[in-house]
Amino acid sequence: MEINIKEKKYPIHFGTAALRLFCKEKKISIDEMFKWLKSIDMKKMDFDKFDDIVLLIFSGIKDGLRREGRKNDFDLELDDFYDYLDDGGDLEAVFSELQESMPEENESGNQKPARAEAKK
Repeated sequence: MEINIKEKKYPIHFGTAALRLFCKEKKISIDEMFKWLKSIDMKKMDFDKFDDIVLLIFSGIKDGLRREGRKNDFDLELDDFYDYLDDGGDLEAVFSELQESMPEENESGNQKPARAEAKK
């Protein structure tokens, strides 16, 4: 998935590196992150959860650029992503892509592997 921010295309990839960035920033475990992710209801959002979703997507942008060998192209601030949303960016579509890329629990409660690549 790609989004346009400030007339520049940014790939988004929700891989292990993106999740690691997010968990380190929030100082939470990967287990806590998965529980938090499951608890999110886009219709009942408070600002703390909203900020966390934006931070997770921001981590996905960083990881997307890194995977494309464009790590040095990262020139955004969090406020730039909020501007993207103000300009009509579709947070629900990006968040939906994130949820689809996450591993699912199987019947024994273990995580199934995430799909290899997010839809483009």
